[in-house]
Amino acid sequence: MRNKIAVYGGGFDPIHNGHIEIVQILLEKYQMDKVYIVPTVVPPHKSGLVAPIKDRIKMIFLAVDRLSRNIVVSDYELRNVATSYTITTMKYFRKKYPNDDLFFITGSDIFSTIKTWHKYSELLHITKFIVFQRDKYSESFLEENVGLLYIDWVQEGAVIFDDSKISPISSTDMRAYPKNDYLDEGVFKYIQTNNLYNTI
Repeated sequence: MRNKIAVYGGGFDPIHNGHIEIVQILLEKYQMDKVYIVPTVVPPHKSGLVAPIKDRIKMIFLAVDRLSRNIVVSDYELRNVATSYTITTMKYFRKKYPNDDLFFITGSDIFSTIKTWHKYSELLHITKFIVFQRDKYSESFLEENVGLLYIDWVQEGAVIFDDSKISPISSTDMRAYPKNDYLDEGVFKYIQTNNLYNTI
């Protein structure tokens, strides 16, 4: 029997309720057998990570500890401190799960830049994508801006677009103004205790 394995990568700087909503959708709607949360160390398309990777991992544990035993916090990229290319990470998980259905989870804002990703054309042979809508980056936006690549991947079943209503929260906002309304209580306390971000 083939299992369904989701790999959810990102900065998680910090992890917030919007991230948790996506994890819950993966478990409930898509019936994932495992959801790996993989914080990046050196993301190729994003700068300005503030909290050290070890703090971000601790906050993820605090946020998901009571949710489901099917959630795994991965330190893969912590152990491989080079630039966190998606292709490298997914080759690792494909080797780990050679006979299962593998899904890479991302937002539509990030997916819209896929043609700039390192060896992006190889990803189709390794993983499928579940792309969650973010802000103005609708499916029609992807069709127009990513073009035939996106349309072909959808037709081939390699990309699933999910327009579930996710709380419009960003880690950028939470770094500037951490609020316990949008963060797990344990995460909020951790930020305060360790003087991360703007806790004044």
